[in-house]
Amino acid sequence: MTYSAKEGGYIDGETTQKVESGKDGLTVVAVPYDGYEFVKWSDGRTEATRQDINITADISVTAEFKVKIEEQTKEYTVTYKANEGGTITGNVNQTVKEGENGTEVTAVPDDGYEFVKWSDGVTEATRQDRNVIKDIVVKAIFEKQTYKLTYVASNGGYLLGNANQMVAYGENGTKVMAIPNDGYRFVK
Repeated sequence: MTYSAKEGGYIDGETTQKVESGKDGLTVVAVPYDGYEFVKWSDGRTEATRQDINITADISVTAEFKVKIEEQTKEYTVTYKANEGGTITGNVNQTVKEGENGTEVTAVPDDGYEFVKWSDGVTEATRQDRNVIKDIVVKAIFEKQTYKLTYVASNGGYLLGNANQMVAYGENGTKVMAIPNDGYRFVK
């Protein structure tokens, strides 16, 4: 019995064996080199390890190998940005293998701002993109906090100007004047 190997591997075991008719041979293994994989033996057997049994004729087989093709996993970029009024904590530029999950990021508003939503509609400030199958670029949207200013005059006077105002953080309201009625004076 003769065992040989084509390019890409070698035979582990006795490559030349003499066996009496009806007896079994010794086990041999077709071992691929790095970058190769075992395909089959020249007689069609597909198991790399073989032991020929009950030998009744000469056997001469060759192990066949092929270059191993590494499956290249697609990778996608996941990018997080922030508009004026806040920042992002966490890794804002991620490379994620197809079907895997990105890491968690959080949109953090600056003083006087509030987180509204992400540009893709997600309303939770903390997010983790899962099962990534495409490039993702999203922006955290922040808005200035607004405050309602309400002015009310008591009996004996009235107001000139807008008594109900919505004012953004850090900005000024419009002028309001308290005018006393006849016989009254402004106190405070």
